[in-house]
Order: sequence, then structure tokens, then C-alpha cells
Amino acid sequence: DLAARGITGQVVASQMLDQLAIMQTSTQSARPGRASASSWGDDLKVEIPETGVSIREAYRFLRRWLGHETHIDGEVVRTATGIAITARIGGNSGTTFRGPDSDLDALIVNSAERIYRIAQPDRYARYIFFPRPGLAAARYDEARAILNQMAREAPPVEKYWAWTSLGILARFQGDYRATAAAYRNAAASANPVATAGGAIAEAYIGHPEHALSVVRATQHRLESGPVNE
Repeated sequence: DLAARGITGQVVASQMLDQLAIMQTSTQSARPGRASASSWGDDLKVEIPETGVSIREAYRFLRRWLGHETHIDGEVVRTATGIAITARIGGNSGTTFRGPDSDLDALIVNSAERIYRIAQPDRYARYIFFPRPGLAAARYDEARAILNQMAREAPPVEKYWAWTSLGILARFQGDYRATAAAYRNAAASANPVATAGGAIAEAYIGHPEHALSVVRATQHRLESGPVNE
């Protein structure tokens, strides 16, 4: 009956992509967001001779093998009290959100936020604490828990983004000592974005000499060539 009312899987998936795009553009970060796209277009039927494999299948295989795609799937089902949306990412177990039919839009938002949280945790953390139109209240505790987990468990390149975001979060809360400590950890990546933020924090907590040395190191790095962010 959902499909009869126009709520097909493709429609729900398209709305999910729209919500992910909204969150991406609403997130303030120097780190580029990951693109989201549907996989049901360009359904080429031409087969590669003597293989029985379509061009589309071969392209998908190569893109998954050589690229960095994360696939999202799920379902919308009827329940005794309404509907349930389950979203899975990267083959992991899914998260299900339930509610009455009238809550479909909210359930899609909840599912999209869950996907964003798993696929891009540092950007999601910024999304829930960084000031933006429509943010009712900054969710500092939730964001801090996500970023602290990244700082403990993520690969080095991901830890940089976690520490940088922790520094910004602490600055928003007026804790410049925590800001300075976070930026010192982030600066281990030799990224001027991190060291520049750290210089501001060091100055605020009464370390002008250290702040100056950080600024000079930042200038040297910028003059040395392109910066890998």
C-alpha cells in the first residue's frame, strides 16, 4: 500500500539523498564532504561479448574495487502501528526508526543522520554543534563523545580531524586550555590549519611566546609548498 501511495523505495532513497545533501552543505569544515549519489540510473544493457556481463555491472565492479565507495541500502516496511525505516551502510547491521505514517519525513531525517554519523563522524559532529540556521541547541556532549572516540581509535589522518574539531568545540564553550591541548595534538599532522588555531588558543591562555612560535611555524609551512589537508 505504500507503493500505491507513491512511497516507493526509489522515492524514499531520493529523499534520503536530499537530506544527506542538506546536511553536507550545512556542515562547516575545511574537509570536503563525501558525495552521495543514487545507483539506479544509466542502466546500460549492452553485454560484453563472451562474458555475459553488462557494461553497467563491469563498471560497478571496477568502481567498487578501485574506488572508495560506501554503499547504503535498507527498506521501508509496514508495521502494526505505522512504518519502519531501516538504513544500512557498508554492509553493517542496520538501524531502524519506527513511527506512524505521518512521521515519514522525520524518520527519513533520523535515518540520514545515522548514515552521516557512521560515514563521516567528524563532519556529523560539527553538524550537531557548529552554529547554523535551524540548529535548536548545540549538542556538545554528543559531538564530544564522537570525536573522542575518533581520537582514540581512528587512523592518524582521521585523528587530525577529530582533534581539530575538539579544539573548535572547546573554543565555542570558552575552554581555551582544552582548545590549546586539542590543537597541539592536531598539529602533529603538520597542518597549518591546526597550528594557526592553536596559536589563537595559546594566546588566550597567556602563552604569547608559544603562540608566536606556532605562527612562525605555520608561516614556514605555508611558504614551503602546498598544504596537505
